[in-house]
Amino acid sequence: MKKLFTTLLIGVVLLFSTTVFAGIKIQSINKNAASIAVTLICEGANPTVSSDDLSYGGETLTDIIDLTYFYQVCCAPGPASAPPDDGSDLLIFLRVNNEEKVDILGSEDNTTAYHGLNIIDSTTPECAVGNMYIKRGGEHVNHFWLINDTITIDVDNQDTASGIFTMILTFVR
Repeated sequence: MKKLFTTLLIGVVLLFSTTVFAGIKIQSINKNAASIAVTLICEGANPTVSSDDLSYGGETLTDIIDLTYFYQVCCAPGPASAPPDDGSDLLIFLRVNNEEKVDILGSEDNTTAYHGLNIIDSTTPECAVGNMYIKRGGEHVNHFWLINDTITIDVDNQDTASGIFTMILTFVR
């Protein structure tokens, strides 16, 4: 009985630690007159976070990037001892009103990645620029999205709980 209790306790602690410490956190922000580069450390299975929930230097990411244009995102694998899954996808949603959102990497249906498809790799850094899907024409065009509301970073198909990668979001003025 004591062995069962100890095993269960260890399992709960491990589950709690991966849940609490996994996610997306700001590592650094570099600003100059022309751009803002936000470096994020991402860890765990399918992390998702709103820019309202990320803060740096007492400001939310939403406030830091307000009224800039999304330029590009680059993802690079973390340490060789904890790589992310190959072929993980990224969607970056911009809230356009209280109920609607759009993937600024060009998803046609807001669930299937387009420019963010397979951007997270276990060995190779990858980058993507902003993209817009034009439904009526059925085509994609590169687009610099004006960031004037909350963005949500959504990673899909990254199922390794210990997987670590870096994401750099670049915004221009």
